[in-house]
Order: sequence, then C-alpha cells, then structure tokens
Amino acid sequence: MKTMMLALAGIALLAACEPSPGEPEPYSDLGGALRVTFSDNPEVADGQCNPLVEYALRSEDPALRLNVAYLIDDETFASSGFAIVDRSDDGDLNVLTARDTMSMFDPFEGACSDITVKVHDFTCQAGESDENVPCPDTAFVGTDMFASFTE
Repeated sequence: MKTMMLALAGIALLAACEPSPGEPEPYSDLGGALRVTFSDNPEVADGQCNPLVEYALRSEDPALRLNVAYLIDDETFASSGFAIVDRSDDGDLNVLTARDTMSMFDPFEGACSDITVKVHDFTCQAGESDENVPCPDTAFVGTDMFASFTE
C-alpha cells in the first residue's frame, strides 16, 4: 500500500512539473532566431549591475560557439567566448542554450537603469573550424532594463 501511494505521489509530482496544455514551452517562440534575454540578477547589490543573460537558439546543430563583447558606458568591456548547447536530457529539444552573468567578474557600478550598453562584437563559429560563420538573426530581449542599448 505504501509503495502504491509513493508511486502515485511520484506521478503527481512529475505531472506538476510538466507545462499545462495551455502553457507554452519556454522556447516555443524561437523560430530560427537567436534570442538573447537580459534579466535582473537577484544576487547583485542595489546600485550595481550584472544582469543574467540567456542565449537560446532552435537548431539541428549540436552546438554553436559565440564570441560576445558588450561595451558598458563607453569604457568597460564585458566579453566572453562560450558554446550554446542542447541541455535537454535526451538532446531532443533542438534548443541550444547558455545562461550566465554579463560579467564573469565584478558587477558594474551603478544601477542597470543608469548604464549604457553597446554590442561591440557578436560573432559565431560552427563545428571544428575557428572560422566565423554568419550568426542567425538575433533578437535582444529585456534591453529596457538599461538606460540605452545599441546593437
């Protein structure tokens, strides 16, 4: 009897984690565009800025490497090179993702609403080659959190 109750509780828990039929999948609106989403970082103190950045792309490829550099207030760079990969357990989503903070180091001084951000470099590399390939169309989301944002 206990085993049956535990099994039913496990099934109920799994069902609760599944999106409801009316709830869209988080990546259902990607199409073929690379979506770059900026969001508040709750771990950063007031008066500082280091937003979370998520990169997401629906693709049949196993990974895409990005080299990204943002210029903050025309004086400080936040840059990194990384791969976006399919992080689903079975690799069946065909959605490549990566999520991190804008700066791997210290937050920027000033609230995000007071800083300006410019995309300085945004290049893509596919496969084993170090050659740049054209990046997919890119949609930046959440940029209204900054004083200004320029692609």
